[in-house]
Amino acid sequence: MIVTCPSCATHFSVPEEALGPRGRTLRCARCGHKWHQDPLVPADEVPLEMAPAPAARPVAPRPAAADPFAFSGLPAEEAPAALDEPAEDGLPGFKLDLGGQGASFNFSSDGFLEEEHSLEEPPNAGVDDPFAHIAELMSANAGDPLPDMFAAPPPKPRRRKGAVGLWLLVLVILLGGGGFGLYGLQDKVVDLVPAAGPVYEQLGLRNAVVGAGLIFRNYSSERTVQNNIEVLIVRGVIANTTGQTRALPLLRLALYNNKTLLQKKIISPPQSSLGPKATVGFRITLDQPDAAASRFEVTFTNAKEPPQVPAAAESGKAP
Repeated sequence: MIVTCPSCATHFSVPEEALGPRGRTLRCARCGHKWHQDPLVPADEVPLEMAPAPAARPVAPRPAAADPFAFSGLPAEEAPAALDEPAEDGLPGFKLDLGGQGASFNFSSDGFLEEEHSLEEPPNAGVDDPFAHIAELMSANAGDPLPDMFAAPPPKPRRRKGAVGLWLLVLVILLGGGGFGLYGLQDKVVDLVPAAGPVYEQLGLRNAVVGAGLIFRNYSSERTVQNNIEVLIVRGVIANTTGQTRALPLLRLALYNNKTLLQKKIISPPQSSLGPKATVGFRITLDQPDAAASRFEVTFTNAKEPPQVPAAAESGKAP
C-alpha cells in the first residue's frame, strides 16, 4: 500500500501486513513527523447495508524547511519494500525504498522511518563540484615565461645622426690643428727636440725661418761724416734665445721712405754661430745714405749676393 506523510506529503510504499490489524505509528524520515497509520480495509469487508463513510479531506500540511541532504527528483510513487527484521509487536520489520539510487528508508523497532545511505556510492556521487579545484588553482605557480621567439624584441637605442658627424669634425680639427702646429711651429719643435730637424728635412717639410731663435736687441743708428763722406752707422746686439747653438745668418740693413725701399746693404755676421743663451754685438756702416730715408730695418737674410763688407764686432757685449 502507499503511505503519505501528512506533513510533507512524501509517499512511501509499505506492505499491508506491516501495519497489522490495528495500525501502527510511523515517523517520516524526511521531515520527522509522526502519525498513526490505520490499515487499509478491503472493500469486500464493508457491510452492504452501511454506506462507506466519506474520506476525510486532508488538511494541507505546513511546508517544512528544505532538507539540505534531501534527494531531489527521486520517485516516491512506486518503491519496492523489503522485509528485514521483526518489529516489537511481532510483525516483521520492513524497509521502505524511495526508489532513488543510493538511498533507502528502514522501519526501526519502534516503527519509525529511518534513512540509510548505500555504501557503494555517496549521495552526490557523479556530480562535478565546481569548487573542487579552486584551492589548487589559487596555489598554482605562475606559468613559464614565453620563449624568446614569441617575446617582443627589445627596443633599439636611437642613434643620434649628428653625433657621428660631430666626432668626425672634432677628429679632423685635432689632426689638422696638430699638423698645422707641427709645421708652423717647427722651429720651436726643433728647439725642444733637436732630433726632429733631420726628420723635417727628410720629409721635405723643413721651412726654417731665417734667424729662428735669434733676435736683435738694443740697436741704434748714427749719422756721421768720414773722409768727407756722410756715413750711417747702425749698432746693436744679437741674442740666442734657445738652448741650442745657432748658426748666424747674414745681416741686412734697409732704408725706407714709408713703405718704399730706398737702399739696402747685406753683410756677414760678426761670427759664424752663437751658443745657447749667448749674445754678440754687431755694427753696420752705410755710406751716403739717402736723404729721403725716414726709417731703417735690420733683419737676417739668406741672400746669395756677396756682402759688401763684414760687420765689425763691437767690443764687449750688450747688457
